[in-house]
Amino acid sequence: MSSGLPSTPSTAAGGPPEAPQSAAAQRAARRRERAGDAEAGEAGKAGRWAASPEIAWREPVLAFLGGLLLAIITSWPLVLHMPSRIAPDLGDPVRTAWEVAFVGHQMLHNRCTCSSPTPSTPIR
Repeated sequence: MSSGLPSTPSTAAGGPPEAPQSAAAQRAARRRERAGDAEAGEAGKAGRWAASPEIAWREPVLAFLGGLLLAIITSWPLVLHMPSRIAPDLGDPVRTAWEVAFVGHQMLHNRCTCSSPTPSTPIR
């Protein structure tokens, strides 16, 4: 009766069956494989992935300057009038920071009561 799983071949690709190796012979074969891997690793750093390329200092600087230029271009009228166009009201950022702090406090101290309808309602 078949289990549905493929069976392991008893011979190597049609050749004669191999004689079982002793433990010492198996260890020696593993050492030879590792030595071959080490020699290949020294020559070309054998492994699954190639070595990462070197990044010159210019590449991150150019990426930063490109991002800065893109930000200026996409918000050009605002760049000219930043002090007068950005709202000086701190109400919304302060409330958002309070809500985040409230939820963090509730998670640390009262784990089961964090499911109130809104953070501004008192917890009983």
